[in-house]
Amino acid sequence: MPAPAAKARFESRHFTGHPAATQSKLDACLASDPAHLVPNSRGPAVEVVQSALAKVAAQIDPRIPVIRDPAGEFKGSTRDAVLAYKTLRDIRIPPRQVDDIVGRRTISLLDTEMLALEGKGVTPPAPAPPSTVKDVVVQILGFGGRNSSHQGEQQGGNLLRQDIMSDAYRAKKNRSLETIVFTGGQSPNPVARIASMVRGAIMGSGSAVGLVCLTGESAGGKNVVELANLLANFPPVIPLAYVGLSDAAFFDADAIFPPNADGSNLEIRAPFFAAGETVNIFQSAGNGTEISFRLARRIWSGRMPNKEVHGKVRNFRQNRDLTAEGLAVARGDRTDFESLHASAASLANEVHKARIRALLATA
Repeated sequence: MPAPAAKARFESRHFTGHPAATQSKLDACLASDPAHLVPNSRGPAVEVVQSALAKVAAQIDPRIPVIRDPAGEFKGSTRDAVLAYKTLRDIRIPPRQVDDIVGRRTISLLDTEMLALEGKGVTPPAPAPPSTVKDVVVQILGFGGRNSSHQGEQQGGNLLRQDIMSDAYRAKKNRSLETIVFTGGQSPNPVARIASMVRGAIMGSGSAVGLVCLTGESAGGKNVVELANLLANFPPVIPLAYVGLSDAAFFDADAIFPPNADGSNLEIRAPFFAAGETVNIFQSAGNGTEISFRLARRIWSGRMPNKEVHGKVRNFRQNRDLTAEGLAVARGDRTDFESLHASAASLANEVHKARIRALLATA
């Protein structure tokens, strides 16, 4: 479908009659490509566009996400709404992908839709169905050692792509795959950045959303729980096909309270989010408790150097304890908990990647 043509002038009341400086900015956006509105733009002209998008979402197309940015500030949720609007209406110049810019064609079509809402008998064009499907797979690693000494750092995705792409998937002509890999952690926490990348990979491609799969090991497992909640429960909502944890690392603040005397009631709190499959694979060796004099209570405390614990995650449909299965056991006369952790994470990663590979092959 060709990109909609740019208008010579505005026709709706929504885009006319503003104070001189604002109207000049809107008119420039309509007349000149270099005068378009982009992320981090601000001012009354941005507010006019935000208001138009909100009206379209409320009265014409509810698939456009709610804008939560302050009025006049082109930030994250405004960008999401622009991407959704342009994707649903195929506003792009082939062979380019949909972008997050409010330019001549975008503001022209918004003006046409405002005319329709003002009762002037102009029917906006029907949203174009996407011709391709975008699949996205995210892996959040632990940090330190073999991955990176830095938390929240983007990694190359080629190895993950090789592991999960089968010949059957490569043969599909209407699907494309994006792999996003980060190191995990909380300082900085990469979750918001990854969520934006996932949404951008889909909306910015002009494609329909396909399979979105998330996996996380160790510190990255905690990040994946946060990421799944953010994608599945906050607009624009992204449906999740698979969420897998590989010996995810949690701490006292993440677990139910209080722990019992022998620490056998460990369960990790997690928000509910919809996903096709939720699989948590962990080893429970080394879990324990200790008295915290600072908190004046017993707390969850594992026997690894950073005192992390690994266990059942609430709201996950499958929780598999490798220690209980006898697959992750101590070697020799002592337990090397860090080695057990690494082995369990590696085994779980292979399970998750095999399942994602199968899902992609049969999609």
